[in-house]
Amino acid sequence: MKRVILYPDVIGKAFFDPLALKVLNQWKSGEIRPVTCRELVVIYLKILRRAGVGELNLRRWLWWFISAERCDYVSDMTLDPQLSVREQCSELANLHGVDLILDMGKGCDKKWVAPWNAEPQLDE
Repeated sequence: MKRVILYPDVIGKAFFDPLALKVLNQWKSGEIRPVTCRELVVIYLKILRRAGVGELNLRRWLWWFISAERCDYVSDMTLDPQLSVREQCSELANLHGVDLILDMGKGCDKKWVAPWNAEPQLDE
């Protein structure tokens, strides 16, 4: 199972981008295991709230983001708030043995991105 960091755009784009939704389905089926921390969870929840997700479903998402059954939540790490989200993701990946960081941004051309230089394709 690949340990990944979901760049926040994956969460937001899953509402309208089939590839982002496929990533969440891979998470749901256990093919990938996200690594999260407090700072990323806060960002994820803000994105979901802006997308109109109600309080009950936000709590369900929170469980997915921090549950040991669904992800590797790093509770003992605080990321530098002066860093960009991209830098925070890279730091988390480097310190916790993450295999890949998934960024759905235009600059990454919808590919799996390992700490920012390799671009293996997402299985079709």
